[in-house]
Amino acid sequence: MEAVGVDLKMSLIFSQVGRPRGRGKVERFFRTVREEVLARLPGYAPKVKDDLRRQRELEAEARDIACLSLSEFEGIFRDWLLKTYHRRIHTETNAAPSERWLDSGVIPDLPEDDAQLDLLLLQPRRRCLVHQEGITFKGAWYMHELLAGHVKER
Repeated sequence: MEAVGVDLKMSLIFSQVGRPRGRGKVERFFRTVREEVLARLPGYAPKVKDDLRRQRELEAEARDIACLSLSEFEGIFRDWLLKTYHRRIHTETNAAPSERWLDSGVIPDLPEDDAQLDLLLLQPRRRCLVHQEGITFKGAWYMHELLAGHVKER
């Protein structure tokens, strides 16, 4: 994932225990998906706290009426994402996500096709020497406090 991220000019930021660094935003998105998309689909079984028997009953009922194929679900999710979620004004930013993305000026360097993406995923992991200043990769310097304990290591 790290090698692909570098090739696509994007950085991966993993959260550390006790230091979520934005993980709440991702969790909030998942909750929105659960409440606005999944809960309306046939076969949805909400979690029931403190009642294992009722939970099993709901799950059994859900299995009986589940009827979507993966491609049908993908269509429903894509429709919601593009026509509802990305166009709705976000309360914290006062802008729709699609507007914020277009206004940011960020143009990602994406693979041209699935074959190019496969090649990126199959590339062997590159090992870099850690310097006091960080690491250099493809002409750019990357620094992080976690590298400090690994100076002169690969």
